[in-house]
Amino acid sequence: VVTKDVKSAVIQVYRDGNTHNCRKLDPIGQQYCGQHYISPATAIRAQAKLFSTYLETFNHFRPSISNYCANILKKVICKSVFPRCTPGNTQVTWFNFTSECSKLARACANTPATAFMSLCDTNVHPHTYGLSTCVKPTAIAHKSGYCPPLPSQIKFPAWMLPLVSSRYTTALAVKDNLINSVGILPHCLDLAVSLICQSIPYCSPDGQRLLIGTTKQKCQSEISWLVLN
Repeated sequence: VVTKDVKSAVIQVYRDGNTHNCRKLDPIGQQYCGQHYISPATAIRAQAKLFSTYLETFNHFRPSISNYCANILKKVICKSVFPRCTPGNTQVTWFNFTSECSKLARACANTPATAFMSLCDTNVHPHTYGLSTCVKPTAIAHKSGYCPPLPSQIKFPAWMLPLVSSRYTTALAVKDNLINSVGILPHCLDLAVSLICQSIPYCSPDGQRLLIGTTKQKCQSEISWLVLN
């Protein structure tokens, strides 16, 4: 736990690992993406729920698709969720999977697997970042009213900027989808959005550690409070 002063206000943040750590995927991830698929440890933690959701959907309709379609779909899922550390664990690469998307459209036509074509909309140009490079998120279009304004000096790992952008998009979608729901109080809605925003790790001032505004236990506790209120 780290306590920081921000414009005379004291906030509590939590350590979320180091900026330079890479490791193999968890056993289930290895099963789908390969034993030698190495990704930043923070990406594996941050994307675990999303990856699990994709696999549950994949396994549900696996009997209805061909092996060729299934193998292509695995590559699309893995490349869209996990960036890959280069040998030596000094750099991180987000892969372009345009080729796999083209094959997916043909090999999985008229099957439930086409639902995953939406992942192709998230495809990024292949880019390699320094694993420990921290930068200000100047390219992120901040949505006022969704996530709180970012401190002027905050930096994120450069490779994480696509995840930061998608997390803001999630916060925006949650608020838009729930804002007209009956029975949800404004402070509950704001808390839910705040939890999403706080789940984005950022660099410590020395660039060696990752800090985060919430923990899994704290998030679960506050979500339980939301359900009761």
